[in-house]
Amino acid sequence: MSELSILMRLKGLLFDYFASNQKVNDFYKFVDLFLKIVQKEFDLNQIHVWKRVSGDLYILQNTTGPQINRSSTIIRFERKSLVMMPAENKAYLFNERDSECPAVIELQGIDRLLGHSDRWYEQLSQICFTVMDYGWNQYIQYSQKHRFKNLFSVTEKLHSSMDKEEVLYNLHEIFSSTFPDLSYNFLLSHDYNLHKSIPVKDLEQELNTNEEAMIAFLSGKVQRKYANEKNYAYFPISGMQGVYGIIQMVSEDHFLLNDSDYMFIELASKAGGKALENAKLYEQSKRLINDLQLINDTSQKINKDLRISDTMEYMISQMIQSFSADEAAFIYLNDEGDVSLLPGSTPFFEDRASKMYIQFVLKRIVNEREGLFIGNLMNYVKKCKFQSLMAVPMIESENVKGFAIVLRKESYAFTFDMYKLMQSLIYHSTLAFINSMLREELENLVITDQLTKLYSRKYLDESIQTSMKRDSRGVFILVDIDNFKRINDSYGHQVGDEVICQVARIIKTNIREGDIGARWGGEELAVYLPKADFDAGLLVANRLVSSVKKQTNPNATISCGVSYWDVQKEDTAKQLFKRADAALYLAKNNGKNRVYTEADLSQSS
Repeated sequence: MSELSILMRLKGLLFDYFASNQKVNDFYKFVDLFLKIVQKEFDLNQIHVWKRVSGDLYILQNTTGPQINRSSTIIRFERKSLVMMPAENKAYLFNERDSECPAVIELQGIDRLLGHSDRWYEQLSQICFTVMDYGWNQYIQYSQKHRFKNLFSVTEKLHSSMDKEEVLYNLHEIFSSTFPDLSYNFLLSHDYNLHKSIPVKDLEQELNTNEEAMIAFLSGKVQRKYANEKNYAYFPISGMQGVYGIIQMVSEDHFLLNDSDYMFIELASKAGGKALENAKLYEQSKRLINDLQLINDTSQKINKDLRISDTMEYMISQMIQSFSADEAAFIYLNDEGDVSLLPGSTPFFEDRASKMYIQFVLKRIVNEREGLFIGNLMNYVKKCKFQSLMAVPMIESENVKGFAIVLRKESYAFTFDMYKLMQSLIYHSTLAFINSMLREELENLVITDQLTKLYSRKYLDESIQTSMKRDSRGVFILVDIDNFKRINDSYGHQVGDEVICQVARIIKTNIREGDIGARWGGEELAVYLPKADFDAGLLVANRLVSSVKKQTNPNATISCGVSYWDVQKEDTAKQLFKRADAALYLAKNNGKNRVYTEADLSQSS
């Protein structure tokens, strides 16, 4: 396997891991699982991740080996992508993009990693540290979301409360729930009557013995120091008028506070925390404003356009534009589990080549009831034209009604933000889709005969009236099932209805799209062929007579009367019907199971 193939395979495995770990609420667990993927892929003995404490001193952060007490080590090497130590059967990966080297990855049992190019080792290092950066950023996003949600609630209490002890208790509550692994103290004067559960130290005593606490109190700025293998931070509890105390945070080497942690604690410590929180929420919302606007505009649009075709075409165009998709479609799933392509979908989904994508998504969504976000479909399907795929189910009343799907030829072409936007679009649009479909189903009920599923007599009449105003010609065929009373008497009315339905299905399969098959009344059916000439109409009628005789069970036959019109002579729909009815009467009287036309009327008279 080539060097590029090895790395591409690793990327594919890691991407699958990303797809199933979109919410990282435990960074250490995320890294442990990531390391196990790398260990298994390269058949390594163990992998350690060392976190930099200071200088060349690193402490063990993660390991695929036995869980041991966290130890420390000194790492002094030329900091390039990879330092090989064949004699010790291990190697160290460094992040060249970060001169501070906050973390180093140690690989043990490197037999399968020997012999590659320097460029390959550099790319391996980049992949590994990119994964760790991804997990860390996802963890920060996750933790910030929950932390700032709590902060908002607490700062509301801070501003609504007129009791200073309650304010401090609320601060204690958020710190204890947000940082359960940290120890902290409130440095306060004796002016507060606090519950014993709140850790308090005397402010005056600390100011006299602790330089960082004194500077934080006087300047109103956060101070930090490292002593006795512990990290200390001092956050002023400041208001508009001054500083009223200090929060002392203490963390062990293996649990270093990051910049986000410092910002969170500082915000919570200030009397103006609510204002800073609102500013934070504004910054976050600013990144989402375009997506929210799109969702809002889309929701308004699809709730105005009740026609399903208009709704689908608009949504397809929005998804192609927003995601730069090559292909997009909406697939509808009926109660029997059959799928159908909704109007507006791109032409690709009408081809047979699209079936494998539809079936792949359908199986996953029906089983898992969750969307799909796949950057390299080659990991699932051997040969595929499109490698990037996103699909989101349409769920209504806990039932999967279908799904939306977008495709791109390039691998990893869609971002996770695009996937979340697509989820929001479909979530906000599903109800409108269902309403549009229900409305059109209701319309179809009005114009459809319930027994045969052909059009109603009223719809046929209106369609012929329209055609005679718009087209240059047309053919009308009146169909009657021969000896229908005998069928009812011999087999019963239920079988008689089934024979009518069989003839209706034969009519549907023998006419073009745009032709109209209808139930005329009782055992009489009708066909109208707009823009057709007389010869084409006669051909259809004879084909119907032949097909019914061969395909019905119990065996039945039909007789047909054919009439036609063109713009060369004045005519009406009523006269058209009358001529076809007379031709049908002639067919019945001349042996049945045959076709007569209006041309035969003059010969018989």
